[in-house]
Amino acid sequence: MAPALEIHPDPDQPFFNATAKYDNAATHFVVPAPLESTLAERLRRTAVEVFETLGCSGLARVDFFVPADGEPVVNEINTFPGFTPTSQFPRMWAAAGLSYTDVVQNLLETAVRKG
Repeated sequence: MAPALEIHPDPDQPFFNATAKYDNAATHFVVPAPLESTLAERLRRTAVEVFETLGCSGLARVDFFVPADGEPVVNEINTFPGFTPTSQFPRMWAAAGLSYTDVVQNLLETAVRKG
């Protein structure tokens, strides 16, 4: 499992839109996110639970909101997250030590095994 990624969107954008996401140097992605270990583990466990409960396979990214009180809220599960070199999913895996090529290879091998 890849480490959590934290998004610091461009404060001049009204929300985290495509411009803030892909075309804006003012948006910053921090991976691994600077989380306390108990919160990081809770997010990891919850992401796996969401993935398994929904019967997902292959790849997915589970997004959370973590408000100031620290009580995480599942925002969405993205069953086919962005996969460009600037997308969050490959950034997260890069932080885990896997290259873009490694991630694609792993996905292909997993799909073949599940045939």
